[in-house]
Amino acid sequence: MNRTLLILLFCSITRLTYAQSKLSGEVLEYGSDITLSGIRIENLNTHDTVQSDARGKFTISAKKGDLVCFSGLNYKPDTLYLVDLKYKTVFLLLKQYQLKEVKITGAEVNKNALSSYHVITPFGGNVVRYQTDASGNATGGLKFNVFDSHKDERRRANARGLEAGGQRQQEIAKTFNPTNLQTYLPIRGQEMENFVILYMPDAATWYSSKFNLMLYINDCYKKFLLIPVEKRQSKTFLQLTGSN
Repeated sequence: MNRTLLILLFCSITRLTYAQSKLSGEVLEYGSDITLSGIRIENLNTHDTVQSDARGKFTISAKKGDLVCFSGLNYKPDTLYLVDLKYKTVFLLLKQYQLKEVKITGAEVNKNALSSYHVITPFGGNVVRYQTDASGNATGGLKFNVFDSHKDERRRANARGLEAGGQRQQEIAKTFNPTNLQTYLPIRGQEMENFVILYMPDAATWYSSKFNLMLYINDCYKKFLLIPVEKRQSKTFLQLTGSN
């Protein structure tokens, strides 16, 4: 066997070995077949790590006999033992959370107790403020104050719309609040309050037949992490909205 033939044979074996050392596939949500992006895929033998792309696709270095773990923020982790390197379709189960109900009580706004924590929010364009004590310190929760400007018909229409949909919005707030969200988001305190104000869904979104709470929270959290930390944690909420 001449030298040229040996080199060609070696290159062919090398290419074949390389081709067989990659595992490709896609990650979907079990039951809905929604493609999942941002899922962490780790080869537990080599500790190589990749993430699924926008279409749920992935490719990772692997060989037969390796253990590959799939995990995501709102999904139960799953581990796959590789008996071969054929294309894999992996289905992940949503984590089940028992969300606590929070009782909503009405409260008249005390003008003397209002602090600087205010911002125009998605609640129909009406002002939302943090609950405060007599000294103006944030105590958690939100206050709603609907303004009616005779100079602005659009604000009056928003106020009427908020009053009509207020009951549905309160039902949403019973679930989408810091007490419940901290069960599965790694943020607390002021940062969590800011997350709630930014991403509290409106009634049209919440009651849509296509609405998936866990996917919604996951997508919102990814957007939230793009905001600088000092603004995410700021008590002066006008700075936070100025980052968007």
